[in-house]
Amino acid sequence: MLNKIKQRLSVNPIIMIVLGIVVLAILIFGSTMGWKMSGSVVLRGDVDTIEKVCNDACDTQNVHHYCNIKRQIRLDEDILKTINTDLVNVEKYLELGDRKSCKELLKYPKLRISDCLSICN
Repeated sequence: MLNKIKQRLSVNPIIMIVLGIVVLAILIFGSTMGWKMSGSVVLRGDVDTIEKVCNDACDTQNVHHYCNIKRQIRLDEDILKTINTDLVNVEKYLELGDRKSCKELLKYPKLRISDCLSICN
């Protein structure tokens, strides 16, 4: 009996089930967290990317995205050194892997983030 069941169940349905679960998980994540937010949790690349994400949140007065969401910083070491130069009144330099909100990144003027602290309570 067990051999007959194994013969009927091929690999294709198993692959389709796994793909269906992955697609369902992506849809659930996108609909609960918001489609725009799903790509902005980790800030990669360059200073322009960070500037755009934070300034977009400021322009749209999106309190949650500007004040609360802590994004992981992933920049080149050379870029981090440039950002950390000439800092005044900063208790800690920006480091690779730090998680900071746009509100917290406002301390680093070389990131060119718009000041929207008025929307944060």
